Amino acid sequence: MKGPVLDWLADRFAGKEMALELILLNNATPDETFARLAPVVSQRLADIVRQNELRLLRHDEIIRQLCRNPNALASSIDGACDFCVRNGLTLLDVPQMVEAHKRVHGVDPSARPKEETAVGLMAEYHDELARDDVQPPLRQETPEEAQKKLSITQRIIRMSVSEKIKLATLGNREARNILLRDANKLVCMAAATSPRITDGEIMGLANSKTVNADVLRYIYSGRDFLKVYAIKTALVKNPKVPLPTALKLMQTLQEKDIKELARDRNVPQTIQSQAKAWLMKKEAAAKGPQGGKH
Repeated sequence: MKGPVLDWLADRFAGKEMALELILLNNATPDETFARLAPVVSQRLADIVRQNELRLLRHDEIIRQLCRNPNALASSIDGACDFCVRNGLTLLDVPQMVEAHKRVHGVDPSARPKEETAVGLMAEYHDELARDDVQPPLRQETPEEAQKKLSITQRIIRMSVSEKIKLATLGNREARNILLRDANKLVCMAAATSPRITDGEIMGLANSKTVNADVLRYIYSGRDFLKVYAIKTALVKNPKVPLPTALKLMQTLQEKDIKELARDRNVPQTIQSQAKAWLMKKEAAAKGPQGGKH
């Protein structure tokens, strides 16, 4: 179900606990819908909002509105604020966030030094970070361009987790490529779930032997991704995909691709063995009726 539809349903199901729970648990629900529901939902649903850590860091208005919810437990709001502050997000207009900053860091947040922000970096390097080139230039990169790219990378690395998540969501392919290698899984997931990511990038991640396990799980659990046959094939070959999942996907491949798996020494041994066994079983079944006629 698309985001705008879920947003529309959120208004139509106001006060209906079970329906709102499904909307809050749906990854396609827009962040703006989360923020609109955050100050008015029940204690139980407020806990669901609080537990979606990626959204809290990606969209400031969610934690801002959650702090205004009279139904939410104080301990739940404090926990959400502490989490945000530890990951670099402090909103000076939210008293609970200011108190959390004092608890976590022991200092008044209004006196903290200026930090690198996603918005600031994108404004400064608009052409490099806001545009996704459909076709990369064929010419060789100049030393000045290479230095600028290095500078952007260094500044991204110094960002707080919350700012990296915002950049992963808003930035271009180059920014996503940098942030997909981040040590923090929330940052990796923000890049993987960016509305700007392409099937080509997802294909690259499905092939990657170094991709974050949570990102890979997001891909092989996504029905829409599995509709792309090449992505499904890449997942079967990837040794980081759990064997039960890879074997289940292998059963949906075309015979020519299973034959290729049976010959491919670069795939996990169990996959290769099961591909050979599948082919032998199919061959035996084809010969069976003919053998019975003699």
